[in-house]
Amino acid sequence: MIGVTRPKEYIEESAEIVRFYGFKPFFAPMVSLYPVKTHDFQSFIDRLCDDKVDFIIFTSANGVKYTLKLIKCMDMCYKRPIEESDFIEWLKKTKIVSIGPKTEKTLREIGVSDIIIPSEFSSEGIIEILGDSVRNKDVELLRSSKGNLRLKKELEDHGAIVNDIHVYTAGVPEREDRVKAEELVNLTLNGEIDAITFTSRMIADNFFSIAEDMGVKEDIIDLFRSGTVIVAVIGRETAKSLEMLDIKEHIMPKEFTFDAMIRAIKNTI
Repeated sequence: MIGVTRPKEYIEESAEIVRFYGFKPFFAPMVSLYPVKTHDFQSFIDRLCDDKVDFIIFTSANGVKYTLKLIKCMDMCYKRPIEESDFIEWLKKTKIVSIGPKTEKTLREIGVSDIIIPSEFSSEGIIEILGDSVRNKDVELLRSSKGNLRLKKELEDHGAIVNDIHVYTAGVPEREDRVKAEELVNLTLNGEIDAITFTSRMIADNFFSIAEDMGVKEDIIDLFRSGTVIVAVIGRETAKSLEMLDIKEHIMPKEFTFDAMIRAIKNTI
């Protein structure tokens, strides 16, 4: 059985992938997602409408979805509302960067087709593909408030004028999600989980925080260190979260996608 810790928005997609490779999934979302309404978003819209934006970077499909949710409520939340169709037309006139194929697919579904996508689906890949093309350019990051701070810094190091716009935030699982998270910890301890997946650093950190609250963090770490339970991660930042706990044996696929992660587990078991 595979422990899937992605946000609940990905349950159906994740189930299809896990079952395709012959595994049974156990879902325990380790983050809950919420929209964020800030004055920064209005400022972003002002810059976009005034043709002052050069690049827009989406670091997740959720970044696209929550941006559109904010657009839809602008007549109630902001002083300069625009229609979703107008916003999409503005996107088409701007250089759009997608961190990976899932985000790219979400953009194409709303009609945006001219998309820059790095060969490595990570913040490092974005920096590599953009390089000095962002020098003295206005770059808008539309993402979670928990986003990797290195991306902003490295863009600025390349001379970009970066606006970090938080369109959603992520918190620890609550209520029924918390119950599922604790159940996953117990199933792992009881030897019923063959592999567990972490697709972001926050997801991994939340998992260990919950295990700590339950008084079993060291037991979980020992299981992971021993290789009794396979641990699979996406991205170097997520891997660092494990390495800080001296969990060195983990799977990290070369392609940073959930499908590649489950395929790598299949090739290991």
